[in-house]
Amino acid sequence: LGPTLTASPGSVTGRSWIAVSFDGVPEAELQRQSEEFVCDQDTVCRDARLSLWVGMFPKGVDRAPIGPQPEWKAANPPWLATSPMKWKPLAVASGRADFFLDAMHDAALEFVLFSNGTTWPIELAVSNVVEVVDASSPKHVRLARSRSTSEMVVSWSAKVRDATAVVRWGAAPGSYTQSAAANLSTYSREAMCGPPATTHGFAQPPWFYSASVDLSGSAPRGAIYYVVGSDATGWSPEHSFQVPEAASSDATLRVVAMADIGESSLDGAQYHWMEPFAINTTAFAAEHLAGRGGSASLVLHIGDISYATGYASKWDAFLDQVEPLASRAPYMTAQGNHERDWPNSGSDMVGTDSGGECGVPMQARFPMPVHGSQDQGWYSFDQGPVHFVMMNTEMSAARGSPQWAFFDEDLAAVDRSRTPWVIFSGHRPMYSSAPLACGAGDCGHNLADGSWWRDVEALLLKYQVDLCLWGHVHNAELTCPLANGRCVEAPSPGAYDAPVHAVIGNGGQSLSRFCVGECCCSSVDPRCEVMCALVPRWSKWRMDRFGYSTIEAKGVSELTINFYADCLGEVRGLTMGTCTEFNKLMHSHTITRKRDAETELIF
Repeated sequence: LGPTLTASPGSVTGRSWIAVSFDGVPEAELQRQSEEFVCDQDTVCRDARLSLWVGMFPKGVDRAPIGPQPEWKAANPPWLATSPMKWKPLAVASGRADFFLDAMHDAALEFVLFSNGTTWPIELAVSNVVEVVDASSPKHVRLARSRSTSEMVVSWSAKVRDATAVVRWGAAPGSYTQSAAANLSTYSREAMCGPPATTHGFAQPPWFYSASVDLSGSAPRGAIYYVVGSDATGWSPEHSFQVPEAASSDATLRVVAMADIGESSLDGAQYHWMEPFAINTTAFAAEHLAGRGGSASLVLHIGDISYATGYASKWDAFLDQVEPLASRAPYMTAQGNHERDWPNSGSDMVGTDSGGECGVPMQARFPMPVHGSQDQGWYSFDQGPVHFVMMNTEMSAARGSPQWAFFDEDLAAVDRSRTPWVIFSGHRPMYSSAPLACGAGDCGHNLADGSWWRDVEALLLKYQVDLCLWGHVHNAELTCPLANGRCVEAPSPGAYDAPVHAVIGNGGQSLSRFCVGECCCSSVDPRCEVMCALVPRWSKWRMDRFGYSTIEAKGVSELTINFYADCLGEVRGLTMGTCTEFNKLMHSHTITRKRDAETELIF
């Protein structure tokens, strides 16, 4: 009769568990071993002798074997015409594998049993169809600031096109007194640039909806309760957010900031580019949001968002993971190399790091308040006492370029009597000691990640930017006030000196350690002086543990950045199994300024 495969229950909603039972696998199939690369969700990737595995697929997709594709630079097995959404290796002829189903848009799923590993898989059995009964309902709700200070943009995704979809909102739970119609968009396979996004990683994207909530009549810092959808396709659960702080030098603003995150699978399944720590980062960060025990009212995610890199199912999983953050506070993003870069696509970085996406999936899901096309990616906004500027480090910012001109005009127009602080952010860092290529002493700009850094830094100094946030390098690092690769001392206490730079790329993707071999120079672990002698003098604090950061701006006088670690006691970022402490504040740094009555800096 051959192997059998059964999935239970046969009808589920998103965020449910599915038990997949298998039986009757011949011993010959189990012994048909193939050398594979397998990752454990909570430990380390390794080579393994693997034959049997089970994968989760949308119903009816093409699962023909295609063999290795060495030209697909961001791709990985299983080498099938349609990549599984996720999969699990099996070591026995009968048993059960449990899969967790994120909130998703596929209406029907199948589980498929294979032998002969993932390079040339042989299909053995297909399960019954599992119906996802809420696949068409609106989901993955997320917020963003608008170019108008009196609006909040609400975005969501849904499987079907619904011209009647709206956002409804009000000032009390369950009482929605206003509504706004949504704009719709989606994209096609042809809109992207190459494999695997256009080949075995492609899945039909949902429809993307965006609508603007008018905040002009709302109470300052009042709560807004809202739902999205329609009577035709259903309504989302109720979400809420607080009215963002108006631009004011008297306000206090708290922000969550992170980068290079990705998504984690709760069931321990294999999937493209695993980030097992990512869910810890987003869960711990969410605790800082207003209404969840904290008071933060803004989230910055500075590039390398989902690490989908051409595998569309990862976008659903990521959006489901961050909804507790993104539905409660504006979730402001920057484009990173793993969203945007592709040769001849308009990016000034020529790599293939986006897996052929070339920015299309991210820009559809996270519309930002840009002044041109979403592909430009640079923008600014005010909130509380801070003016925020977001850079697109994948596009040129050389003097005279459109991005450089935007920075020059935008920073020149900042009203420091309303927003005394300026925070500048972008994915690739202007400064990072992680490459450790500069030897002892001072080190210059990170020119490998942008030949235009000197042009950008000149603007930062001219317009007295206070703090720069960067990602891309997978650790956390803080510098002194820095100009042209050298620390700057203020002429008097509280006077302006130079921007402080913070790398916050430790959100979930594999860590970049401050080590040469076993000799390390992290600020939170035993130090090896041979390594520490290589660290440039401007690097004042370093941590190669997973985590996130928070920022607090208090009126005109104090701006504090805090660095949190998800876990203490883990072994080199490979496992949470040895954690002794969680969500630990590791370091704080405060920038202080003295200003006159017009909030101009005193020199």
